[in-house]
Amino acid sequence: MPNKTIAELFDDLADKGGAIVSSDACSMIEIQDAQNTGRWCVLDSGLAFVRREQRWLESREQAYHDGQDNVAYLREAAQSEGSMPMNADSLEYAADVLEAREADKPEQKQAEVSP
Repeated sequence: MPNKTIAELFDDLADKGGAIVSSDACSMIEIQDAQNTGRWCVLDSGLAFVRREQRWLESREQAYHDGQDNVAYLREAAQSEGSMPMNADSLEYAADVLEAREADKPEQKQAEVSP
């Protein structure tokens, strides 16, 4: 998809909600998704911006209120995966890494004890 103008990005923000953030605050996956879905703008100066979708913001808000954000644990996970700058996207990436690790763990089976 072609890049949007900054005015188009703000029009989308007004219509669809979300937030406009600098691409520096985004993971590469988020940037690629924004480029593919028309939520991306590059100014003549070279600065780039992404419109985060409303559902992304709502998921972060819900995680915060549910007390599911274990920042220290997520920071440790992100650093062990190659050390990315610590921002909300890095923590989201760390949460994805932790979820994947949990899915890859073999199921713990209780030993059967015979009488």
